[in-house]
Order: sequence, then C-alpha cells, then structure tokens
Amino acid sequence: MFLDPLSHGFEDGLETVLSTPATRVRSELGRLCPDRRPLTPWIRRLADGEREPWRALAGAMRQAYAAVLADQWPLVQSAFHAERAWRTRMLAEHGIRATLACLGPGGRCEGTTLIYDCPTQTQAHLVGHGIILLPSVLWQGRPLLAVHDDGPSILFYAATTPLPLLGSPADIDAYGALTGLLGRTRAAIVHLLVRQCTTSEVARELGISKSSASEHTKALRAARLIFTHREGKTAWHSCTPLGLDLVTGATAALQTPRRH
Repeated sequence: MFLDPLSHGFEDGLETVLSTPATRVRSELGRLCPDRRPLTPWIRRLADGEREPWRALAGAMRQAYAAVLADQWPLVQSAFHAERAWRTRMLAEHGIRATLACLGPGGRCEGTTLIYDCPTQTQAHLVGHGIILLPSVLWQGRPLLAVHDDGPSILFYAATTPLPLLGSPADIDAYGALTGLLGRTRAAIVHLLVRQCTTSEVARELGISKSSASEHTKALRAARLIFTHREGKTAWHSCTPLGLDLVTGATAALQTPRRH
C-alpha cells in the first residue's frame, strides 16, 4: 500500500507517500474500494491528484505520528535493531527455513511452501522475486504478506523484542529486569549495542562522559555481554550472543528449533 512504504524514518516515508505515482494511487485505491464499496468523493479527489486532499493527508499523517509514535520512536528503533540482530544470528545458526518458520504460529516449510496456522489460507508464489522480512513492534497478530508484482514481497510479523509503550518514560523501566541486574546505565548500554557503536557514540547517546562510557563497556566486556574491536584509535562495541539474549528475552520467548 502506498501509505506505508519502506523507509528509514517518518519524514523519509512521508516524502515517499507524497511522491507516489498517480497510476499506483488509483490502482491501489481502486483495489481497496471495489464496486460494492465505491470511492468516497474525498478519496476520488485524492486519486485524481488534487492538491487539497493530499495536503490534508500529509497533515493527518504528521499529527498521527506526533500523537502516537514520536515520543516512543527511540524505543521502536532499539527494538527493531535488537530484532534484526536476533534474526540474523538465528539465520546463521539454523538456516533460512527455521528462521522463516519461527515468524508465526504453527510456522513450517513444506517443500518450497511456507505455511502458518491462520484462520484463512493465502498462497503467494515468490520464486524469483525475493522477500523482505519486516518486524513490527506494534502488530501482534498473524504474519501478513504484501505481494508486489514489480519487486520483493514483504512479510510483516510480530517482533519478539519487548517494547514498553504504556505510561510515560518516568513511569516505566525501559530496560526491564536488566536494570536490577546491571544497573540502569549498563542496561541501557547493552540495549544500545544491539547495533555497533563507538565509545563516543555510547557516551553521546546516554549523556555520559567518554571516560565513564569506557569504564562501563570494560565491565560489560569482562562479563561477556559485549565485545570490542579496534580500528585504529576507534573502539567499536556490540552485543555478544549472551548480551543479545538478555536484551530480547528470546531464549524464554521462543523454543529454538533444532536441526534434523
């Protein structure tokens, strides 16, 4: 759907929406509004490319983002990076079939067919077109498949990474039980290092001094929760598998499939 393109952030995505070719807009709106549910006048004007409906759409999307996601976006990004790191590790250890099977209830591969236990059955033939896996921290239902004739299809699935979205930041502990185990700063560092960061980036993200960040990463490295490699004078840090398991809670949430 042209309203939810793949993007790196909100502004990038909104720009993509607003630059959608008119032929695609009309095609997708027509598919969503068949004869038994005809286009409303406003949607028809949107499909015709009139300026006012598109301006209203952009304003509504900005307001929705500000009200629902803007304050929580750093948590959404952190959860996404943790999920990607976990799935990458699973792919390396167990292969593509096991990785795909674990994305939904009753997931399994039968030959070249990927099957999930869902109320309705949908089939899609992806040979030669590829597929993009897109975890969602907001969706908790069955996997959803968006098929694109002119490019890779997209499989949306519920991310395993916990995401606390209730209450204000002062009311919740964004780092869960890790805070009690490691302390808030070190728990935050482990969460941050699901993606690779330098010592300076750790310090900047958490608002601490570079020397303090260095001491914390040293302690976490000794505990085998992170590892560090150097490129010249720059130290790069990232989670170890143990650290990643603590962040995602994946070992408790999933039964890792075994190879046969």
